Amino acid sequence: GSCCVVEYRNRKGIKETDALILFVLQMEVVVLLFSSFIVVEALLLLVGLLVLVESGGEDLNNSSSSSSSSMFPCDQLFPSMYCCVDPPFNAKTVQPMNCERNNTFNRLCFLHPGVVCDGKVGMEIPMQQNNNDTQDDIVQCNGFWYNRTEPDFYETGQCHFVDEDNIYDFETTVALSVFFGMFGFDRFYLGHYGLGLAKFCTLGGVFIWQVIDIVLVSLQIVGPADGTSYRMPYQGPRISKLYANNETFFPGLKHPLQ
Repeated sequence: GSCCVVEYRNRKGIKETDALILFVLQMEVVVLLFSSFIVVEALLLLVGLLVLVESGGEDLNNSSSSSSSSMFPCDQLFPSMYCCVDPPFNAKTVQPMNCERNNTFNRLCFLHPGVVCDGKVGMEIPMQQNNNDTQDDIVQCNGFWYNRTEPDFYETGQCHFVDEDNIYDFETTVALSVFFGMFGFDRFYLGHYGLGLAKFCTLGGVFIWQVIDIVLVSLQIVGPADGTSYRMPYQGPRISKLYANNETFFPGLKHPLQ
């Protein structure tokens, strides 16, 4: 009887041990699955962070490049990036309407489509002439139509200021110097009254002063006393100084974008 009791207890202990081992194996499987789930979640999170950082960097680069291009000054653009037109001319002075006393005027400049400078963007679609706009408001520049009243920026140009209320004609001055210079009429006409009186009293410096003034007036070295310019035809024999700008481009100059 005691032998049977011992065998029963041994079998009962084996069953309990097997159950414990099975429970441990089940827990290990659960832990392994949970660990795998955590690793997968961590990898997905890492990939998401990398994508976010990369897209954020691209947006930052795009925004910085867009900001830098929008802040680029218009006066440093290549001539091929924009076009400028002169304002209407004054028929009385034969100079641009907005010619100032410092011999400068403002050209109306328009950006080509897609060009950005000073926060302004060129028109994507060239403006076409239509019935809603008057002829004076429409200007054609490099094959595109623009509104004259809405320029993108202004470019300073050189002109020759002529006072509408006190005009000195170049051809008249030359004629007075040649035919009546001995009497100082050319100097009187230009407003140099003291020199005119001296020429009159000396008969043009015995004609020597007259010859000198003919040369000086013809070369436009002697001009009106008030500092204005002679009025002459638009394509007349005007002597002008040349400056280094877009109109007198030197190939050796390097553009800031290069």
